[in-house]
Amino acid sequence: MESENLNGLKVGILVTDGFEQVEMTEPRKALDAAGAETRLVLPKDGQVKAWNFTEWGDTFPVDMPLDGAQPEEFDAILLPGGVINPDKLRALPAAVAFVKAFFDAGKPVASICHGPWTIIEAGAARGRRLTSWPVAEERPRERRGRVGGSAGRGRSGSCHEPQARRHPGLQPGGDRAVRRRRRAIATGGSGVRPPERDLPTQPALRSTRLLREEERAWSGARSAPCRATLR
Repeated sequence: MESENLNGLKVGILVTDGFEQVEMTEPRKALDAAGAETRLVLPKDGQVKAWNFTEWGDTFPVDMPLDGAQPEEFDAILLPGGVINPDKLRALPAAVAFVKAFFDAGKPVASICHGPWTIIEAGAARGRRLTSWPVAEERPRERRGRVGGSAGRGRSGSCHEPQARRHPGLQPGGDRAVRRRRRAIATGGSGVRPPERDLPTQPALRSTRLLREEERAWSGARSAPCRATLR
């Protein structure tokens, strides 16, 4: 990325509490190294707290509150993932409108992992081919785009790739631990999933269950770090 010249370009990074830390910090480093000017845009002032693989991560200063940010000020937007982060953003009309404005203006939009949730909520996924984490296709109310599956560009198909491959800092042993924690959350520690009824698909129910656990973890995380894996 250092060889690319992005001098003078302003890139907004739209997040809220619970974004996956590496999905913001690494792209931001690459953009900054290429000469872009990046700004963390949030629906609040002060600081934002990241999620770091299996526990709460670092805090970062907010560069610009969403209510004071204008899409016209930016040349592109980056939407990191995580689970809490995009699920909260897509419930905020101001955040959805902010993202939609970039599509309406034909500006570049980059999304990672669960980031497409906000794009789908903005009605901007129709007719586009996206990449995402697998459950990003299951969670939204409407599947308006074709969601492929790798972190790379232009590939389609399944994306059930391990955390260790998606995030080089996590070793294979850590990846197995991540998966064990996911199963423990989904089954309540019993190892056996309870009967699943009244929902259209089992994957959707599992995604909802994980999200509920994550919201409970978030509500108690202000005094102690959360040790559950919720992605």
